[in-house]
Amino acid sequence: MSPSLSPWPESGPLEPDPPLALREKLSSLVRAARYDAPFDRLAGAERAQPLVYPGKTPTVFGLHGFCATPAEIELAADVAKSLGLRVHFPVLPGHGTRPSALRAYDFEALVREIRPTFNEVRREGPVILLGMSMGTLVATELCLSAPGDVLGLVFISNAFWLKKPFPALPLRWTRRLKIPDFGILKTSCDLGDPEARRTQVSYRIQPSSLAASVELAGQRLAGELFRVHRPTLILHGERDEVCPVSNASRAAHLIGTDDVRVVTFPASKHILCRDREKSAVRAELDRFFRRFVSTSE
Repeated sequence: MSPSLSPWPESGPLEPDPPLALREKLSSLVRAARYDAPFDRLAGAERAQPLVYPGKTPTVFGLHGFCATPAEIELAADVAKSLGLRVHFPVLPGHGTRPSALRAYDFEALVREIRPTFNEVRREGPVILLGMSMGTLVATELCLSAPGDVLGLVFISNAFWLKKPFPALPLRWTRRLKIPDFGILKTSCDLGDPEARRTQVSYRIQPSSLAASVELAGQRLAGELFRVHRPTLILHGERDEVCPVSNASRAAHLIGTDDVRVVTFPASKHILCRDREKSAVRAELDRFFRRFVSTSE
């Protein structure tokens, strides 16, 4: 059933320039932030591996989030595998080693490097695209380039808009002021489940330039959602501190299909597949994937 939605404006007022005090603060952060050895690494790097399982088409092609790994969406891979579907969840370009490796990337370069992998997968048969956070933007870009090969889309914690004022406005200001790349120290993961938070595989520091590029790509791709005409499942945690829960209904309103299901989870934060309501998330993924099992080879 399609959600009942209220209209959203296509764009809001322009954000003001950052005040002088904040400009000085940003400049001091740039001077202080470095990719020092204790931070320039991936915690749990031994788990930064692609998730690839044989099966029947359609292939579920999963794309993880910013500065993360496929482990954060392993739940989705397990659901697809249990249904006998082929699974391909790559480690995104520049990810899985050191934060400093991402300094060479913007969003467009990241998409450009993952596209050959996507093309190889879709040559084997139709695809279900699944994205988590930044991965939803990559999934949208890939779908727009090959709509005939995509059977469905899953948006988990979509990142078309970032939460204001943080992190959205500082990223826009760093871009507007052309501040050189610096490392943003990450103090914790946006997870409500304490054990999942303890074992989350992610970077301790994040590159500002790529983050700003992703924020800009979200704005652009939100304006392209009307071109997406595939069945879509949109899942979002209501306590998300990175991408607001309103993203779920906003994306559903803009997307170019009536075949869209929106589900929000009241006790969950950003990394939805590993949080307190992961069993309910699993059930939604299972329900959606089963729609396509009958089309398998």
